[in-house]
Amino acid sequence: MQNTPNPFAEVTDIYFQLPKDEHVTLVIYDLLGKEIKLLLKEEMKAGEYKVSWESEESPNGQYMVRMETPTFSDVKLISKLK
Repeated sequence: MQNTPNPFAEVTDIYFQLPKDEHVTLVIYDLLGKEIKLLLKEEMKAGEYKVSWESEESPNGQYMVRMETPTFSDVKLISKLK
């Protein structure tokens, strides 16, 4: 799902659902593909989740959040504005 709020100032929440137990990786990248922050890398149970990114150390701009499991991969564009 899309993060909220978007655009955001310092903190944004990233929501996702897992239909089954899986290993999940959730990473923030800049637009050049450089990894900014590893938010999550672990085995998770099926269910709904919220992960927060506290981005005070990152400059304003566009970022990508990538969620990856063994059976699914998605990238969302997010915007940080002060």
